[in-house]
Amino acid sequence: MIGIALVGVVVASLLGTPAGAATRVQSHGTCTLDPGSWVLTVQRAPAAGKLSVKFVVQGSVPKQSWQVAVSDNDIGLRGANLVSSKKGSYSLVRVIPDRPSHDHIVVYASSGPSFCTGQVTF
Repeated sequence: MIGIALVGVVVASLLGTPAGAATRVQSHGTCTLDPGSWVLTVQRAPAAGKLSVKFVVQGSVPKQSWQVAVSDNDIGLRGANLVSSKKGSYSLVRVIPDRPSHDHIVVYASSGPSFCTGQVTF
């Protein structure tokens, strides 16, 4: 009985996503000239034809100003000027159009000589 239910869940999951289509991709790394580490997550947004982009930095210098830029297939999107928290973290979330082919998302954050850059292809 459990085996049949499990097969049903797997089949339902596969039918809900076109073959080879990811629903979420993630990359992570460390910042340069800064103690922080970053995580970039891109996933399908609830709105049709949209992607949710989330860039999180933790362990950075507290109360530091950052300029964050976002691009999709070399097309600049709305970025932000952010200030890290007392614990040195900050995040940026954007909902962007899902392009017809692959989306190559790049997020670049800089503060003086320090920078954090992440990229994924969705």
